[in-house]
Amino acid sequence: IREVSVQYSQPKEVRESTIHDPVESFDVPQHTPTPGDVHLYVVGNKGLYVHEVREVKADGAQVAVVDDLPETIDPDSLNVKLVESDGYVAESRFYKPSHTTEELLERLAGQEITVTSARTGAGHLAEALAAEKFSGRLVYRSGDETYALIDTSDVHMLRVSDLVTFTPKSGSLPSGLFRGPAFVWTMGGLAGDTATAELFYSAPRSLKWQMFYTGVLNAREDSIDVNAFVRIDNLSQRTFKDARIMLVSDAAHAAAVKALQKKAAKEADSDEPKDFATEAASAAASGFFSRLTGGVALPSMPTALKRGPAEDVDVERRYPLANPVTLVPAGVSNRPTHVSLARGRVPCRSYYLARFDTPKYQPLPNMDAKAGTKATASVQRVIEFTNSEGDAHSLGKQLPAGVFSLKRREKSNFGTRFLSETIVPHIDEGDTVTLPFDTVSGISVSRTVTGFNFDPEKHIAVETFEVTVVNGSTFPVSVRIEESAFRYKLWEVTTSKPEHKPHPTHPRKFIFDVELEALGGKAELAYTVFYQKFPLPSDGESDEEGDGEDDA
Repeated sequence: IREVSVQYSQPKEVRESTIHDPVESFDVPQHTPTPGDVHLYVVGNKGLYVHEVREVKADGAQVAVVDDLPETIDPDSLNVKLVESDGYVAESRFYKPSHTTEELLERLAGQEITVTSARTGAGHLAEALAAEKFSGRLVYRSGDETYALIDTSDVHMLRVSDLVTFTPKSGSLPSGLFRGPAFVWTMGGLAGDTATAELFYSAPRSLKWQMFYTGVLNAREDSIDVNAFVRIDNLSQRTFKDARIMLVSDAAHAAAVKALQKKAAKEADSDEPKDFATEAASAAASGFFSRLTGGVALPSMPTALKRGPAEDVDVERRYPLANPVTLVPAGVSNRPTHVSLARGRVPCRSYYLARFDTPKYQPLPNMDAKAGTKATASVQRVIEFTNSEGDAHSLGKQLPAGVFSLKRREKSNFGTRFLSETIVPHIDEGDTVTLPFDTVSGISVSRTVTGFNFDPEKHIAVETFEVTVVNGSTFPVSVRIEESAFRYKLWEVTTSKPEHKPHPTHPRKFIFDVELEALGGKAELAYTVFYQKFPLPSDGESDEEGDGEDDA
């Protein structure tokens, strides 16, 4: 069972809001709108909110065409503000091309045209008969399967589905034919024929992003080079040049992560607490995992995410990209853009992590005396580092959930060895990240339940354990033993030898750190866990139901 854990350095975050921000927080340099400015606010893999500044040119009738828009733009979301001008947009019409014969017929309706048709013989023979030409005024009503050409003495009825060539007698095609989405604005109050306009609109499902991490350990496993980068796929059919980008992980994205946690915990049969998303959210897990990995199935990837009590996955998180980015449309060659979000070399440590397959948490506590008595131990090699500024690089910032690929340099310093691929949760500045990368042998861990007393009337229990760790390898090792308090939610380790420590991220776990010599180094642990269903009054706490005279 492989788990990723993050030790959170900050208290539980509160959703950002400008409503309660202090007044002095708005004392920041103000940006002057300049033509060419583009800001993209990307929410999950569904929402895109665009703020851009354009130079708009109007004709003599003060009509302007604004094109080069995303294919998925929502025209009802448009908000326009003319900068430093008394002008305004009096009327806005949206043009969305379909690039079909029907669209061409609609644009040419009423004009004198010539249609050249290459027809095949009966039975749809492959050989084509001589091309036929028909001329006349085009009559077409949107939605019809046929159209008519009316000349002086004849009416020619043709099918929309026929492959033909349309030639307007005017010698020129209508302007803007088969162009992309566009707004046609009728403007008023313009002092000249140009204006600077700020456009605000949404274009759902235009961009999608996935986070990836690569880490390369040195041969001694005491430092790691981390590169965090985001892959952005532009599905809008429009190029965004020098765009400022804000990536946002919203509640829907977080629900998919929670469902992925639940799915991974179930598949791995881990002891993850069952307080995740509903089955409805679980259905979105596979979609999120597919987006996260770019559609590549990674069945061997450890996917159990460990989030501590300090982490709220429902909080909307924002990740600004430091530099402007140019996003070209994804085509047949699928050209995504990869942008570095953070990088750096930081110290790390590797050790061995031992866990037991204790019973899972459940709404009704498991108070069976035999529960956990035959727990099997697993030992993994893990690497641990802190997300802090290191080696004058750009680590030490908030980083999104993503896929972490871990490698290690060879001892000769030439060549690397692949270790693992893991999904990591959101990482804050100063957080400690623990990555599993190998299942090891040579270290044996066993646990024995030495006592269990349960009082069903008072809903309290006392359980004692002994754990033995033996190092059979030829070198000394550091081992962390992770234990789980799986019965009542209220618990306390009353005695332990050696001294235990609280788990850095999990409210129902605690740990022991031991150092073992090579070839038979041994450590013996003993501890007692006290469980209670209801909180007990603390020492010196007043009796809330005492009589009035005593209280007086």
